[in-house]
Amino acid sequence: MSGGGTMEPIVGAPTVVPNYKPPVKTILSLARYAEIMGINPIQFMSGTDTGILFPTTGCTDRWWHFPWQDSNKVSRTDIAMEIKRAEQDITSQLKYFPGPNWIEEEEQPYTKYHRRELTAMRGFTPNGQYKSVNLKYGKHVAFGKRAVSLVAADAGVIYTDDDGDGFSETATIMVPTSLTNACEIKVYHPGYLGNELYEIRPIKTKQITGGNAIITFDVWYLFKLSLQSAWPGSSVTGPAPIDATDSDSYVTSVDVYREYADPAEQCTLYWEGAPYSYCDSCGGTGCPSCDSITQVACIQPRSEFRNSVVVIPAIYDSGSFTPSTFCAGREPDRVKVSYMSGDYEILNGCREVPDDLAQAIAYIATARLSRPLCTDCENVSAKEQYLSTDLIYITRGESNDTKFVTREVSNCPFGTTRGEVEAYRIIKRRQRQGLVRRSATVI
Repeated sequence: MSGGGTMEPIVGAPTVVPNYKPPVKTILSLARYAEIMGINPIQFMSGTDTGILFPTTGCTDRWWHFPWQDSNKVSRTDIAMEIKRAEQDITSQLKYFPGPNWIEEEEQPYTKYHRRELTAMRGFTPNGQYKSVNLKYGKHVAFGKRAVSLVAADAGVIYTDDDGDGFSETATIMVPTSLTNACEIKVYHPGYLGNELYEIRPIKTKQITGGNAIITFDVWYLFKLSLQSAWPGSSVTGPAPIDATDSDSYVTSVDVYREYADPAEQCTLYWEGAPYSYCDSCGGTGCPSCDSITQVACIQPRSEFRNSVVVIPAIYDSGSFTPSTFCAGREPDRVKVSYMSGDYEILNGCREVPDDLAQAIAYIATARLSRPLCTDCENVSAKEQYLSTDLIYITRGESNDTKFVTREVSNCPFGTTRGEVEAYRIIKRRQRQGLVRRSATVI
């Protein structure tokens, strides 16, 4: 169906591909991590080109999906776990995510008058403005729950050789749509109902023209999941590389969805159950009169970086809000807000992790890997060794004289490896440039 159709539920991914378990969801894609670290993209995705496509790389390593597939180095799942941890640590310093990220039903107390024995009723400050509520993260991108609607199921993939070298390196998906915002279009492995864990990224190009959405990928990101998760057979002692020159190595269809923030579910106000109503079954399963009283509200941010937002009771109808009054006759006790937060830059017409923050994530993740990143690629090994060096121990010459560490190293909130310190320098540059959330004053 075309964009804007029936909303599909977000549920746990069904078992479509046996044995395959996706890595954790990360803001920085694994593909972009490999690019930052200088890893051959085909080899990073477990592929082999039999020396045709990259004959002079001087590296024979292949990166596998599961940790057990190679005990000598990390898997893509291992890397994803460290990327996730790095993103969480950076977010704790920035007070916003290093890239667009969804937060669902974050609960916060509603702002109260300083004299708790008094009850306000209208939600206004003395100067007539709506009161603010502090959210956990700033730099808001959109308000509402993540929602998806199907654009096209099992859309065909066309593989083309654009440069005439005998290898079809470009995958193209073209589907009809009534959408106008190409950034909302996302591509997933088929059968997973738009589950974020199965999104195919990064997209190479994306545009809407003539009533059609046209999306292109580098083909090595469309290897079949069944090949990435293949178990060794009776005649195979280990995982087999995926033949990048074999057309049967790639998916033949994908699911295309529209991903957007559903504004109707951006904020809900909560009051405790009516205090003077009587219900004799609440000790068991409860009843409506003892449930929380709820009301829909809309959100307006105070500023770009601050985490405070204005909460306005409202009625939602036909895609728009109409301001209303509190249904319980007084200000709510708490609110739940769903939104997207994070810094971004526009790449290929859509929001992506900024280059400096992408480097910071990759540096921290690499420095913390518990096993080698590679065993054969000298350029990657050299970069890994550089980033994982612990600066708390500084030696010089054969005498191994220990020197004092700098204050910057000892104060680094991420750790004392060079990668963690380099990431800290990136965050500090953002602080100097005013790109970190200022403390919010609730009014």
